[in-house]
Amino acid sequence: ANLAPAIASEIARLVTLELKSEVTGGPAADYLNEQYQRKVIKDLRRYVEYGCAKGGLIMKPYITKQGIEVQFVQADCFFP
Repeated sequence: ANLAPAIASEIARLVTLELKSEVTGGPAADYLNEQYQRKVIKDLRRYVEYGCAKGGLIMKPYITKQGIEVQFVQADCFFP
């Protein structure tokens, strides 16, 4: 009964296990990398699991007064 969640969790674990990703290229890239690490990479495994379970995921970045935010939209909430 819990096979599908276990499979999605294991795939997400394997995909993100040794993932290293960063933004490089200068002062602006340093700021983007800080935001990227804090808002995207930190919770990426959980969102990859959602994407595996529901069939897709979109990352939607936007700017607020606090900086760059990223909304993760699951497959059942968008039209391709």
